[in-house]
Amino acid sequence: MKIIIMYLFFTFILFAQNGDWKQYLPEYKNIPDGLQINVIRIDQFDHKWFGTDGYSNINGTVGGIAKFDGKLWTQFTKNNSDLPDNNITAIAFDLEDNTWIGMRDSGLVILKNDVFSKIRGPLQFIEKGEVKNILTDQKGNVWVLFRLVICADGIYKSSALMKYDGENWVNFDLDSINVPEGEIHNIALDKDDNLYCGSQNEILKYDGSAWMHINGPGSDIRLIISYLKFDNNGLLWVGTNGFGSIPTLLIYENGLWKNTPDIYLSGEPSEIIFDHLGNTWVSSLYGGGGFNSEKGLAKYSNENWQYYNRENSAVLWNGINTLAIDSTGVLWCGTPFGACTFDGASWKYYRSSGGLPCETVNKVVVDNKNNKWMATDHFGLAKYDGNSWQTYNKSNSEIPFNDISDFEIDEKGNIWVATNGGGLGIFNGNTWIVYNQNNTGYPIDRLSKIKLDSQNKLWATTFGENTLLSFDGTKWQVFNSTNSILPESFNGNLGIDKNDNIWLGTNEGLFIYDGKDWINYNTSNSKLPNNWVQSFAFDSLGNSWVGTANGLVKIKDDNWEVFLPNNSEIGGWDINDITIDSGNNVWFGFFWGQGISKYDGNNWKHYNTVFDSSKGGIDALSIDLDEKGNLWIGTLYQGLIQFNEQKIVSVENNSKLIKNNNQDKISIYPNPFNTQTNINFILNATSDVSIKMFTITGEFVSLLTRGLYPAGKNTIQFNAKKLASGMYLCSFEITHVLQGQKQFYTKKIIYLK
Repeated sequence: MKIIIMYLFFTFILFAQNGDWKQYLPEYKNIPDGLQINVIRIDQFDHKWFGTDGYSNINGTVGGIAKFDGKLWTQFTKNNSDLPDNNITAIAFDLEDNTWIGMRDSGLVILKNDVFSKIRGPLQFIEKGEVKNILTDQKGNVWVLFRLVICADGIYKSSALMKYDGENWVNFDLDSINVPEGEIHNIALDKDDNLYCGSQNEILKYDGSAWMHINGPGSDIRLIISYLKFDNNGLLWVGTNGFGSIPTLLIYENGLWKNTPDIYLSGEPSEIIFDHLGNTWVSSLYGGGGFNSEKGLAKYSNENWQYYNRENSAVLWNGINTLAIDSTGVLWCGTPFGACTFDGASWKYYRSSGGLPCETVNKVVVDNKNNKWMATDHFGLAKYDGNSWQTYNKSNSEIPFNDISDFEIDEKGNIWVATNGGGLGIFNGNTWIVYNQNNTGYPIDRLSKIKLDSQNKLWATTFGENTLLSFDGTKWQVFNSTNSILPESFNGNLGIDKNDNIWLGTNEGLFIYDGKDWINYNTSNSKLPNNWVQSFAFDSLGNSWVGTANGLVKIKDDNWEVFLPNNSEIGGWDINDITIDSGNNVWFGFFWGQGISKYDGNNWKHYNTVFDSSKGGIDALSIDLDEKGNLWIGTLYQGLIQFNEQKIVSVENNSKLIKNNNQDKISIYPNPFNTQTNINFILNATSDVSIKMFTITGEFVSLLTRGLYPAGKNTIQFNAKKLASGMYLCSFEITHVLQGQKQFYTKKIIYLK
């Protein structure tokens, strides 16, 4: 495979060589717009704090930190605050209700009353270093562990350990303490405020005056003590890298090492926490590394372990970075693909507010009602009817798995869904039928591609098993290297022509099956330009189009015509998908940022757009056409893109930027302003509010706020010191929570430096 909470959906107009473009992306109204949740912490007021990995998208570098107070979300990024770094690695709270925030490249900051202040003390010791841990003891001291440190004198060190007593910083000399390899991997405090440090097969204990070395459970220094946590009974739970047959989870008590009973994690523990019922929760850092890694989250209760993964929970991916438990006992999990919660009975996603579930669309299909259906890697199946979105995933449906590798829609409107881990699901709009290896006996859990022939017979290829299967509704049939000329290994791309011949694309060429016999075409016995065959299409003129990883071939009868960048005007070489419109024009979707091409039989037209310089052009994974001639493009990391050579007819457009009804509800003062101004808005009822800043020409600048606000007068402060002087548009989108009514307003503001 190449690589949710409300209902608003973000669109952005793209500018290209020709035609009309529109991009659809998830709207992150709550969890910050960053895929990976590095850390979740809960303060004494039960507010949840989320630190993410910053990354670049259409709005620039995003990520940062967000706070959820149970009703409202507040997000802080480099774009809307003085936060110096969007990569958040640690969060802690001191006795004065300050929020300490550790970053990957920019050290430490303190947040109080929505104001950031940078901590200068450590800079006298280090120039740069990632904050690994922050702890606060009962005396109010703050302990900070850095990793990958460049010291003030330019010397590189693996770790640095510091303590802040409210006035002064103390930098501990790890060399004089004889820390193995000079590296500390994690720190913990016991009930008496003794500090424990995990190192190379050793724990170091500091009682405030002296250091003590505690030998690890093995004899090899390559064993890493990677995680430490004391439970309510004073037992020290220890996570390791499992080197030398040492378990990944141990308990240390009174000088003795004890194995925990029968835990089998997918990797070394990333976090250990204890809930109010005495249960121990352990997350695994590398749980998503393979399909045998099914134990990314474990709970220890009554001397038994229970495991949670993508199959039996809403864990978005088996690898979990961080855990937290709130005052009501709800478990919060931060993963590489967002966050989720578990209240002991049900799971809930926290990622995007609605619409498209993620930025990568593996396949897009337009049905006969003009609905757009989309397959995603980790977030299920999405449907867009032109106005509203619906997502089918493990938490809200009986879909067998959230990783959707392919799907087909039959003549009755049933959706056949191939998953990469859960088998086949068939959805009739109300109920699901699931086929997997358990109830069929066939290797169908990891399906790659599927196609339906004219008799509604299913044809499918699999990941790993190197198998082609067919299913007529009753009987399964298996084709592989033992009963056919198929190779022992193939990637399995499928096509079916008008005669129901099966076209199978592999990394060893093209295989065609007529129901009785097989034939293989490759670069040695045909004009096929490359043996890695990726896509097929069949037009009404009798032409068969075959896309490869390096070029295109058109086949009619025994005639082969090859199109390459060096002998034609085709816009790319790596062809992921092909579709044909009503005029027999052939459309091609390319990888490697090469966009799309159209061929009318004589002339080529190429379309692409660069909307983010860090990502280049469009990586088209899948393309399909609707009844109005709009091309829908599923992409890698760029969401869903709609394209028309003329003009897109859509219910949403930029007219929302110039709609100015009832603007007496909104005021901005001062205006013009220098550096900072107040944005005031009055609500008749609790509403979902999104305020965005645009240039006077309609280019997006930044998101000022996004979340629920109560009835009455509300005020937010806007600091524009990072912007150039000039006139801007402040766009308001206000949605009444109960009635669902939307209102759009725009105010002009003038920033004068």
